[in-house]
Amino acid sequence: FFLMIRLPPRSTHCISSAASDVYKRQVRSRVKSNKAELQRRVDEKVRQNKEVMKQRDQEHKRKLQEMEDRLKNRQLLMKQTNPHAEKLAKMENLLKIKQTAKESGARDLDSLFTPAEQDLIREAELLQRQKELKEKLKR
Repeated sequence: FFLMIRLPPRSTHCISSAASDVYKRQVRSRVKSNKAELQRRVDEKVRQNKEVMKQRDQEHKRKLQEMEDRLKNRQLLMKQTNPHAEKLAKMENLLKIKQTAKESGARDLDSLFTPAEQDLIREAELLQRQKELKEKLKR
């Protein structure tokens, strides 16, 4: 037994026949409708993605604003609880700079700092000595 696949008879063997033209038109219309459907789907996905990105952007902006508000509140609270916090932080930074300059072999340390900064450094050094003396007394 041989199973043969039989093709339906062709109405004409000529490539440019009327039947061939009908077939070509059917294929073209299917391609056009498929292309239009595909374009519609792509456009819908693009629209959905834009909406999702817009929502994410809004969420990120909201979270960023919340973080900024928390930071401002924390800074305000720090200023209220310790009004000298900024001054102390600046003093610590100046001491670190002075220490680094000493370690690197700088000779004229006073020329590195303004007179106001030199006053802050002296004050910071006094505070450091006071802390050290308090610790010694506790022992």
